[in-house]
Amino acid sequence: MKNSLHTLRPSSLVLRLSSLVLLCSLFTANSSTCNAQSTTGPVFAPYVDCCLWPPYDISKTDSTGICYYTMAFIVDDPGQTGPNPCWGGYSSYDMTWYQSKIAALRANGGDIIISCGGANGIELAYVATSPVQLKNAYQLVVDSYSLQSIDFDIEGMMVADTASVHRRSAALKLLQDDNPGLEVSLTLPVMPFGLTLDGLNVVTSAVDHGVDVGVVNIMAMDYGGVGDMGDWAMEAADNLFLQLKSIYLQAGIGLPDSLIWEKVGITPMIGQNDVPGEIFYLDDAADVRDYALNHKIGRLSMWSANRDQPCVNSWDPLYICTKIPQDTFEFTQTFLLGGEMNYCLWYAALQGITVQNGQTTCRDATQTITVAGNGTQFTVLDGGNVTLIAGRNILLLPGTKVDPGGYLLGSITTTGQYCSTVNPAYPALVANTRIDPTEFQGKAKEDLLFLMYPNPTSGKFTIQILTEARPEFARIRILDLFGRQVLQQRWVGSDQEEFTLEHVSPGVYVVEVQTEVAVGRKKLILH
Repeated sequence: MKNSLHTLRPSSLVLRLSSLVLLCSLFTANSSTCNAQSTTGPVFAPYVDCCLWPPYDISKTDSTGICYYTMAFIVDDPGQTGPNPCWGGYSSYDMTWYQSKIAALRANGGDIIISCGGANGIELAYVATSPVQLKNAYQLVVDSYSLQSIDFDIEGMMVADTASVHRRSAALKLLQDDNPGLEVSLTLPVMPFGLTLDGLNVVTSAVDHGVDVGVVNIMAMDYGGVGDMGDWAMEAADNLFLQLKSIYLQAGIGLPDSLIWEKVGITPMIGQNDVPGEIFYLDDAADVRDYALNHKIGRLSMWSANRDQPCVNSWDPLYICTKIPQDTFEFTQTFLLGGEMNYCLWYAALQGITVQNGQTTCRDATQTITVAGNGTQFTVLDGGNVTLIAGRNILLLPGTKVDPGGYLLGSITTTGQYCSTVNPAYPALVANTRIDPTEFQGKAKEDLLFLMYPNPTSGKFTIQILTEARPEFARIRILDLFGRQVLQQRWVGSDQEEFTLEHVSPGVYVVEVQTEVAVGRKKLILH
């Protein structure tokens, strides 16, 4: 992360790609928009069944490690006329339900997605008689919970109900028009060959109506047969990618493969599925996690956080445990790589602020900082200094103003370094992301544990351990600059191994080698 300030010419915007730093120094009264985004990989947002008793406590991020939840399910209140959202069809679970726990989660840096629909209850889209009526019902949910993201779980008879499908699509377009930036995800049944025809129709309808579909989340579960659930989940995601690519091409929208992958979401049912013989094991979770990281999909989830624990009794119901041997939250930790894959996300909106002469301030957020907008102002006066540090996006909207002599620096962090602390969810492996190519040569004398060559590499490289005695075992881990693991492997009885990185984007990576007596780390350039 770059911390120094540079004086730029009037109205200039500089994006330093080598260090993922956005510098904005605006010397006119005109506002500008800067939108720099770093790829952080999938958000892990497990479902939580909000209608079980006692209520699952989403606020305990310290014990669960989960910062982002998909809360299920909002459906229609059958006791009222017209579409009226409530939780699980229970009138007593209105839009005040879970509010205190959500506030506590957000105070810890987390956030929520709320999911509408599900297998039970009556969908709002089925009850509504018009897109406007349906949009207003969704708007109540968005406003009540201050949502940045909303999900629609469409299954059973509803996935084939053409009238409600098109009504929902039209309502979602209206919803996004009135709520710029609101992420919409569609959660749909899947087979290993991909979405069913009905599911394809749901996505096509949304795209045709102009909905910005953020994620198509597949329910990788309950296929109706016996097989390897991890392999089937990855096969389904492969085919979903091809289906999405086709849908957007047919709509006349050409998207790069990387953006298509960001629209892919995977949700397995952990442990025993509803179908006898279908079991999603912990090693399946590890495989799907690695797949999600390597392909940089948009979302990884599971059904459900409530179930991520062993059963106490053989007769315990499936909705409270997995019915397989495991530790409590072991699936969560497997998906999270012990905290390396995901970190708490939060947002910052800087509005109605004036930074005075002589004032220096730093503002940060692990996802998005939004500056001004919606008729508000953010002004840096002559002699004022502002630093913005975000994990994903910095949005400078109309109303952003930097007077001559004022400075505004925006940085997209790749190391977890924010204004005053280092986010503990990031491994402290990278001290500096400003890259000096000579730094990667001739390091063997400084680190006598292992050699790594060729470096830079186009994909294949060799690791040679430099200990006098051949180690009994060694472990190799490769992580990107966000601390996400892209490869892990053990080898036994050898002091030299060749590796090949597949499906990995060019960039800088950290290679860690661990033997019985030492741990060494080096930087690897992949071009």
